[in-house]
Amino acid sequence: MQNVKKESTLDLTPETYRFIEKLGLFHEKYGLPRIGGMIVGLLMISEDALSPEEIARLLGVSRSSISTNLNMLKLVGFLESIRIPGSRKEFIRLSDDGLENSIKVKLNSYSPFEEILQEGIHSIKPPKKVIERIEGLIQYLRLEKKMLTELLDKLKCKDSKLAKIHSLLKKKRYNK
Repeated sequence: MQNVKKESTLDLTPETYRFIEKLGLFHEKYGLPRIGGMIVGLLMISEDALSPEEIARLLGVSRSSISTNLNMLKLVGFLESIRIPGSRKEFIRLSDDGLENSIKVKLNSYSPFEEILQEGIHSIKPPKKVIERIEGLIQYLRLEKKMLTELLDKLKCKDSKLAKIHSLLKKKRYNK
């Protein structure tokens, strides 16, 4: 189990903070809020689970911004909340199953999206070129779904090289 302390001993050197900022900018470039990426970066380098207040203090960001981003990151399965016995305080850490959870969230989005696209073809009766574009997108989504399903299966298969690497990442990250 990951360490949980009342106060973090994490010291953010200028180099460490630049690393966290770069992760925030990277994630922002690909659609995640910058603060969300910074939270992931901070928790990636922390040996301890951190309270939302501690995350806000370390990143120099408002508590409300941290709360909004934590909720989003928990929703997609990157983070999880834990509590220590006798404390009402919430602590946050990277989820052991964050990779799998993010794949599952994406996989769960394909069918509803395809249904909307199919409904659009049938209900709005677009021109042939538009139908071809939508059908091309549906084919792409099916291929991507198949590939992610195969990746998830490899992560779950205990004998696969990918699952072994994933297992090592979990052990190193949480001092197990």
